Amino acid sequence: MMLLSQFNLPEKGMEDLPKKFKRNPVIVLGMHRSGTTLLSLLLQELDVHMGADLCSETLESFSFMRMNDKLLKEADANWYKTRAMWNVLKDERKVDLLAADLRNQLGLGLLGEYWEEDKHGNAPKRIWGWKDPRNTVTLPIWRKIFPDAKIIYIVRNGIDVAASLVKRNLQESESQKSTGFKARVLQAVTSRRQENPRYHTEKKSSITMEEAFQLWAEYLRFADFNTGEIPDGKILRLRYEEILIEPISSLHQIGRFIGAKTDEGALSKIASVTKVDRRFAFVSDPKLCKFYRGHRDHLQMVKHGYDQLLEGQANPIVE
Repeated sequence: MMLLSQFNLPEKGMEDLPKKFKRNPVIVLGMHRSGTTLLSLLLQELDVHMGADLCSETLESFSFMRMNDKLLKEADANWYKTRAMWNVLKDERKVDLLAADLRNQLGLGLLGEYWEEDKHGNAPKRIWGWKDPRNTVTLPIWRKIFPDAKIIYIVRNGIDVAASLVKRNLQESESQKSTGFKARVLQAVTSRRQENPRYHTEKKSSITMEEAFQLWAEYLRFADFNTGEIPDGKILRLRYEEILIEPISSLHQIGRFIGAKTDEGALSKIASVTKVDRRFAFVSDPKLCKFYRGHRDHLQMVKHGYDQLLEGQANPIVE
């Protein structure tokens, strides 16, 4: 691992980025299992280039995942052990050093797989961006390079996020233990994240509901810190649950924010793929309802209006 102290800030600025980077990107952030994949799908329907190297399961660019994992590794962190990043983000020089190295990597063309280049090597002249939950933690470094980027931040209630993360982790664990037909099915599901042999992210061997919920809260703390001073015109804050209820109006809202047009084909497609039953999915599980009652007063649950979901309502509604 390269140490931060090995980087030197160039005396006369860094090499200019290639022309393909001159247009400000759309950067999607939010905790894992919070709806960032749905958001990436919405952006693609708006003809935003999200990468030619997408993982088919998560719609994340392998190139940007590699770079975010590298940024976390420089701080002795990873996607599920993020606290060491506070030491970086609260030190402006460390942020500058990592941004300098990152910018030089971009200048060297290390994102070639991301672009859909024509026969002349030119990237498409359209809105571009990327989705990666790790952006929630690394955003200040990226904003040093793209200070005028359009930021889209999505939040989902912590109980559904934690339950989804535990379920995904369990599937990955079972795929390693099972045999026969079940094993082949599970391995087919979980191996899609490794379909690009040049990318391997660190996996967590097991995770409990409590650990997953606290990780959700930690990501939201990073989001609060990293987005608190971004002007309203440069950031759009969304709720996963509201997108499920109003997918078409959400698509229009996103389109206006990034300056993209919507068409009837995109609108009908989005309306057909959104699943309203994922909104507050935990309410159908008594164990998860009990977990919710024990965590509803958490600061982040209260802050985002998720603390009154079961109060005398058959179908919970965020006020």
